[in-house]
Amino acid sequence: MDASDDSFQFYDHGVYDPHKCGSKDRQLDHGVLAIGYGTTPMNYWLMKNSWGTDWGLQGFFKIAKDNNKCGICTSSVYPVIQ
Repeated sequence: MDASDDSFQFYDHGVYDPHKCGSKDRQLDHGVLAIGYGTTPMNYWLMKNSWGTDWGLQGFFKIAKDNNKCGICTSSVYPVIQ
């Protein structure tokens, strides 16, 4: 995802829904883990960050689910267990 904006680096509550955020491959600079989703107060992904529990919501954050905010769905990967 594009985590370069100060608003993400200082996120501490709510659903992150930035207006200034890249979504192209060349703008992606940070990896996070999707662990869930919700719908209140809007559709969002629940994500785990790697910056420790002092950041965000004890190390987690909510990001608007629609429109590929910050490229959150641009380079997604998942394991295939065989």
